[in-house]
Amino acid sequence: MFQAIETKHGPISVLVNSAEIAIPEPFLDTTEENFRKVIDINVVGVFLATQHAARSMIANNIAGSIVNMSSINAVVAIPTIPAYCASKGAVMHLTKAASLALAPHGIRVNALGRLDRLRDDGRHQRKPRGYADRHVAHASEETGRAQGGRRRRRVPCERHGQLHNRRDDLR
Repeated sequence: MFQAIETKHGPISVLVNSAEIAIPEPFLDTTEENFRKVIDINVVGVFLATQHAARSMIANNIAGSIVNMSSINAVVAIPTIPAYCASKGAVMHLTKAASLALAPHGIRVNALGRLDRLRDDGRHQRKPRGYADRHVAHASEETGRAQGGRRRRRVPCERHGQLHNRRDDLR
């Protein structure tokens, strides 16, 4: 698939990994087959596409961008979609690992996901209808200051994510 795209349109400079599935089943009823199917599409698919796009970007000396779709379920579990929750947590950490590995090549890797608010008691609080908020996986300024700048040295692109980066990461 990638080869056909690159033949027709040229080298890859941006990848958006947005293919995903969820199979609603209570935790105790989730079959191994369904669990593996969700993980294969949501995690393994993201890994393979990210790896291929990154190799292409490096080979063509392209400082590109990879965006992985995540979810609030990376941090908020729902008992009727255990495989989906596990897959989105894996995508968040895969994104962080890829970001660290690919930053020296000038490739940005971020995760975007719907951000529902968590109340102080840890319960879900949905945004008003039509409110589209996205979050970017990045290190916080507060954490960097609290650790005396050590955190900043570990930030792949040597800067913290800003609000305008949400738009810019998709360009």
